[in-house]
Amino acid sequence: MAKMFYFRYGWFQMRERFADVGSSLAPLFLYGFFIWLLTQMWQKFNAYQGHYTRDEVAIYIAITELLFMNFLRSPFMQRSDADFSITLSRPRSWLTLTFCGQMGASLGSRIVYIGAALCILPLLGVDFGLSFAACGRLFLLMPLLTIIEALLATFFAIAQLLWHETKYLVTPITKLFLSLGGVFAPLADYGEPGRSFFLQLPPSDVFFQVAHFCVKGQFYEMGVAVWHMRVAVLIITFFVINHFFFRIAKERHQSFGG
Repeated sequence: MAKMFYFRYGWFQMRERFADVGSSLAPLFLYGFFIWLLTQMWQKFNAYQGHYTRDEVAIYIAITELLFMNFLRSPFMQRSDADFSITLSRPRSWLTLTFCGQMGASLGSRIVYIGAALCILPLLGVDFGLSFAACGRLFLLMPLLTIIEALLATFFAIAQLLWHETKYLVTPITKLFLSLGGVFAPLADYGEPGRSFFLQLPPSDVFFQVAHFCVKGQFYEMGVAVWHMRVAVLIITFFVINHFFFRIAKERHQSFGG
């Protein structure tokens, strides 16, 4: 019964993203604008030496933008204190509840943006078959990507229990992933030694490698098994970190007696 409760909670949070599409029209409009703008910039500065066609770079930007626009933006990080206090009176795991809620909210939001991408890309002159194939590959990777995002977001929810304000932590982390993950432009088009350095960092596995796989059908200078191994290390690391800091947060939280 407990497992079904967490599943239903995550399922509810995922469906809520679809019920809230109306309030997301402005971000969806900006999403399309970013795809167009960054594609134009790439054509002006990188097209002559790039590894991608114009259609491929538009799809690349669409995928990295939809991943980034839903990255660490869940409302659970802001209301974690209240949810934690409520779970103290019930035999529920706050850590599992928060993780499942993050999973559902992130997955629902990203599905909405994938649907938007399939509508926006053809309007920008991108071949629909190429776009559909790329989004199909993204669906294959979505479970692992959502787990990583949910674990990282859960960490900031735990930080909310400790310090009650995490915006000053979330903002630099998201900017690091933005700049190091190749969200604006493919890392494959970067010069050396920067390209080799960025490819070794975790943000490249979450953004660049994912988008490159969706566009090209393979990871950049990396086998499928290697990418899965690197992602598994990230998941295990975040899992251990979350449990370690949750024990500290639970002891210090005022509702628990800390």
